Amino acid sequence: MFLKKHAQDTYIKYILAADGRILLDEYDDRVLRNYVKGLDGEQLFYEMTQSLSCLQLWDVSVEMKGSVQFDFLFISDGRIYHFEIKNFSGNYSFMHGNLVSEHGYVYKDVLSQLMRADYKLKELVRSTRYEVISRVVFINPSFRVEGWRGHSNVLFHHQLDGVIDYFKNSEVTREDYELAAYLIKQHRTHNKYQRIKYYPVTEMKKEMRCPKCRKLSLCHVKNMHYTSCYCGYTEKLDSTIFRVIDELEILKVGPLKITTLVEWTGLNRKTIERFMQKYCERQEKYCYSLKNVVKTKESTTFLPEIT
Repeated sequence: MFLKKHAQDTYIKYILAADGRILLDEYDDRVLRNYVKGLDGEQLFYEMTQSLSCLQLWDVSVEMKGSVQFDFLFISDGRIYHFEIKNFSGNYSFMHGNLVSEHGYVYKDVLSQLMRADYKLKELVRSTRYEVISRVVFINPSFRVEGWRGHSNVLFHHQLDGVIDYFKNSEVTREDYELAAYLIKQHRTHNKYQRIKYYPVTEMKKEMRCPKCRKLSLCHVKNMHYTSCYCGYTEKLDSTIFRVIDELEILKVGPLKITTLVEWTGLNRKTIERFMQKYCERQEKYCYSLKNVVKTKESTTFLPEIT
């Protein structure tokens, strides 16, 4: 049971919205690629474990004489299981404690980062009875490493079925909920990348983005109330328009107007007018805002009341 999910910070939301619409600078492009690769790995782990009955937290960042981030925390049977996800793919060699890719990239001892987070987590819950167990998970099934002799703190994709079976019948206690609430309270949302470079909106491509493949390739199916992408993704037309509005807000396009949505979606004016009439209210001449009833977005925290 996930009580907290990952939430993107302002900077990540912006470069995700700008990606493909305009050429990102080298820094933004590098950050985006690393983020997307890491998120894909975490999303896979989330999908594999979301049906478990133990309490789960996805993405907890804590300030403890410096920041420390925990990818996943599972609470079960008097223990906190900390999983750090690595989405490496392809062939690697293990040399002198480092992972070396077939292209020559060197990744320093991945266990050092894990053990630092493990130490911080133990300090954070020192006053509780909970034991901390930390593991690195190489989540990508295509990952291969030559010269690896094994380590008790490391798991590979083919070993995750056993991990999932272990947590399937976990019983949750009041104390578990209290610990989860404490850990969520310690979470600090911050933009570790600091700066945002805003790109000129007038130079951006104005097309609808597919949430599955992230390409600007989502199209309205003629005479139907849904959109589709060549990757196979489909969704209701209204849901697509809502996401376009979100991106326009992130990109700071300006006031919400019918003409703006027509331009950025490629939909005909009558379709946008019907959407506006159903979900929006007029603020001033030609400008609209979403009605309060549709403004509430899904929270990333799902902590039930403890009684």
